[in-house]
Amino acid sequence: MILPQSRYAQVATVVTTTQAAAGATSGKSGVPGPVPVAGPVQAGAATRTVVALKRRALPATPGEAHEVRDRDQLDVLAHEQYGDGTRFWHIADANTALEARELVAGTGSILLKPRS
Repeated sequence: MILPQSRYAQVATVVTTTQAAAGATSGKSGVPGPVPVAGPVQAGAATRTVVALKRRALPATPGEAHEVRDRDQLDVLAHEQYGDGTRFWHIADANTALEARELVAGTGSILLKPRS
């Protein structure tokens, strides 16, 4: 749920309904886990409606390419680039990986280090 006074209130959303799948479990508990529903919901099935922000494309970020070396870390790269290791998220946001650690996982891969 997105509150009306939230800065995200005007952002487009997508609504998904989930239901417990037969035999599906969530985690170690063995409790049936929710799965997205592609078609009609089965009568009597436990359901949950989830509202999420719609994915949006980010504008291109000017910067320089960096070839990932063994043992690179985003905070160290940020310190080298900006003089502040806590700005690692600038590098993460400028690249497309959903998990920041993936950016430095592959030696030889290229990532973008934004200028500002």
